[in-house]
Amino acid sequence: MYRLMKEGRVKLASDGKFLEGTIEEQVQRYSDLWPKEESLLDKVDFQFTADADGNLVDLWPEGGFVWVYEDGSEEWSYTA
Repeated sequence: MYRLMKEGRVKLASDGKFLEGTIEEQVQRYSDLWPKEESLLDKVDFQFTADADGNLVDLWPEGGFVWVYEDGSEEWSYTA
């Protein structure tokens, strides 16, 4: 994710606005919430993790990816 952001191919956004902060700060927000054990990630949808009771919990801190193409067009991977 860091490399794609550094290359300008991906941006992070929430509520129709790009996230603020350095690339390092934005990536750290995701890393801080990523489960420490891979077995806790949902097998079908990696944006979810299981809590202590086995219930799925959305682990993304905010927003989602915006893919930026060479021509400058953007594709938002979520609905704001």
